[in-house]
Amino acid sequence: MKVTDEEKSIIKNLVGDELGEDVYTSQAIPTTIRATSRLSVKLGDSYYTFEYTEERTFPYPTEFELNYDLERDMLWDEAHKQVDRQVEDVIAIRKETR
Repeated sequence: MKVTDEEKSIIKNLVGDELGEDVYTSQAIPTTIRATSRLSVKLGDSYYTFEYTEERTFPYPTEFELNYDLERDMLWDEAHKQVDRQVEDVIAIRKETR
């Protein structure tokens, strides 16, 4: 398959040439992020699925620069922590009822 000069130009504009010139970077500003953590476990003869979803909305415009990568990591940590707590609660309840 032969690539036309026009197609080469489009590709170059989208991803830059082999020298790494002018690669387009998104200019979008995230306003909301959401994380869902889910875990299924077998306890005894039963299977349980635990899930937690959290959404965070960023203030915009803001007087300070947000670190979106750190915000995303913190959100994931919170979502996983909440699911872990749910599992711990069910394990504790099951032990109490024995």
